[in-house]
Order: sequence, then structure tokens, then C-alpha cells
Amino acid sequence: MAMHVLEEPATDANFDERLYLDANPDVASAVAEGRLSSGREHFDLFGRGEGRRIRISSRIREPRKRKMEAIRPLLRRDLPYVDDEGFFDFLPACPGVGSRPGVPPVASSNSYDAGIFSIIDRFGSGMILDCGAGRRPLYFDNVVNLDLVRYDTTDVAAAAEDLPFRDGSFDAVISNSV
Repeated sequence: MAMHVLEEPATDANFDERLYLDANPDVASAVAEGRLSSGREHFDLFGRGEGRRIRISSRIREPRKRKMEAIRPLLRRDLPYVDDEGFFDFLPACPGVGSRPGVPPVASSNSYDAGIFSIIDRFGSGMILDCGAGRRPLYFDNVVNLDLVRYDTTDVAAAAEDLPFRDGSFDAVISNSV
């Protein structure tokens, strides 16, 4: 089981406008609305002192491809879905469910606590479902992130009321602040 870190502190040396706005949806909204001229302006005025971060989603391109191949045999055959380049989308079959397309202005993200990290470690060679995952700052090879929203870390978009997995697919299920 590998863990991939998607976020790190923004610094003068690593600052990238796109990565900064991706990590800070509130700043991206302020720039889009014209309240700030750029993410760099925010970083210089406030972000450095606030300890704002950058988000490097490209770090999970290859791990995601491998995870999608591990998920594919777990999917139920009786539900239609779209395989959208490393993302299984079951929401088109559920009209009116979820927030699609894209990420909402404020992304849902709650950190894992010690108990959840313990579960991830305990089942490191198995598969874990994170039901209602939100947007994760960490991406684990053995944790399937299920959400109604297509965040950059969402592996499967589906409603939890009708999970799209075959029975017995997971060694553990976690749901944090859902």
C-alpha cells in the first residue's frame, strides 16, 4: 500500500498559479470574481502568512491507472456506468443525484484521524472503501474514494444508497464526517 501526498506548503520557490488556485478554491473564486488579480497576489498578501498550500494532482496519474484496474473486477455488472479515463461514473443512471460536473466552490475535505489511519494500515494488502470521501489531500493505492462529486481524488462517483460494488469487495469501509 502506497500513499501519495497531493498537497504541500506553497513557497516562493514552488509557487505555481494553477496549483495554488487548485488547492485554494476560495482564492480561485475571488480571482474569478475580480476581487483579486491573481493567486500570486493573494499569496503575497495573505497566503504565505496563512500557510496556504499548492495541490499537485498529477502525482496520482499512474497510481490511479493501477487502482482503476484493481477496482474494475469489483464493480457490479447490473448497473450502467461511464468509464471516463480512470474514473467510474455511476451517476448518469441516477438523475438529480450529485453535483456534476466539476468541483463545487468549496470542496469537501476532512482529514483522516488516527483511527482511520490504523484501519488503512491494518488492511494494507486489502481494499478499503471510503464512502463519502470528499477531496483528499492524500491518495492511497488501496482506498477506493467514492463520492457524489468528481473531485481529483474521486475514483467512483455513485450514491451510497446503491453501492456499485459486488458483495464482499472490501475488507473495511470508512466514512468520515458524512
